[in-house]
Amino acid sequence: MSICRGVAGLRGGNPRGIFIHNDAGSQNANAAFYRKWLQTHPLENGFAHAYVASDEILYAEDDAYAAWHCGQTDGNQNYYSIEVCQSMGDLEIF
Repeated sequence: MSICRGVAGLRGGNPRGIFIHNDAGSQNANAAFYRKWLQTHPLENGFAHAYVASDEILYAEDDAYAAWHCGQTDGNQNYYSIEVCQSMGDLEIF
């Protein structure tokens, strides 16, 4: 079961592409951080399908469901979203 529980609704078909985000706001955000954060913050403010960090990949939403990740209906409904974590941290880790 996903963390986001299908809150953004069923996608209605296969994703048309991938939307890659860059978590430039944090130096230490890893998968464990996002697992806890997603459970304590309003999902309506945005979330991605997956969070890729040095420690693991967190699959927050099943790909059959949309995610609120780009502020635009077509992108949210039709693209699988990946958040790249730790990009502002140690380049050796990134």
